[in-house]
Amino acid sequence: MVRKLLILLLCIPLLFSACDLSGLTGTPQSVSFRNNSDSVVTISIGGQEYEIEPDSTSAIIQLENDVINSGEVELTLDGIYYYQSTRHYVLGRNEITLSPDCYWIRVKNGTEETITDLKVHLSYNENSYPRSTQNFEDAISTTVAAEEAVFIPMFEENPGKSLTLVFNANGTEASASNPDLNFESGKTTSLVLEESEDGNYSIVPWVEAEDTENTGV
Repeated sequence: MVRKLLILLLCIPLLFSACDLSGLTGTPQSVSFRNNSDSVVTISIGGQEYEIEPDSTSAIIQLENDVINSGEVELTLDGIYYYQSTRHYVLGRNEITLSPDCYWIRVKNGTEETITDLKVHLSYNENSYPRSTQNFEDAISTTVAAEEAVFIPMFEENPGKSLTLVFNANGTEASASNPDLNFESGKTTSLVLEESEDGNYSIVPWVEAEDTENTGV
């Protein structure tokens, strides 16, 4: 009996060796955060701020017990792809992916006239209106001169591939669609609005903008 008890006592540490016991022992929990977007994001937690570069993982952060609530940690996010700035993440993993909740489209006016009242199709989020920069707080910018561009934040759970823009050109309401585009949360897709000789409009990828650096502004 004594022998079996000794064996059991020896095995107990092995059972817990792969577990994170910080919640039981009161010691800090170690975790790192993955920024899977193409722009810098700053996370705030426990009065501290940590900046994470695009498509990078933070250094290991020690989370004190007073910032952990029922196995979750609350972060404040400051980045162009995180419209929901306060987020909760479940602990228990060594690395937590931040998972952006929006993407941006950058639209260049490739026509020869100024377009007005630019907006996305009504099926999109009501906050998806053009801005002059990638800033959620920017004023609405629905007038776009020839060769100028605007940014539009998109908040769909599933980005899909289709986009429709509605606008006025020369005092007449017009629209342009493309059912075969590649959108991804945490990314910016650059597009150009073009006018054909027959007066119809189309949206195509803005190839010249593909290699430009995304500064987040």
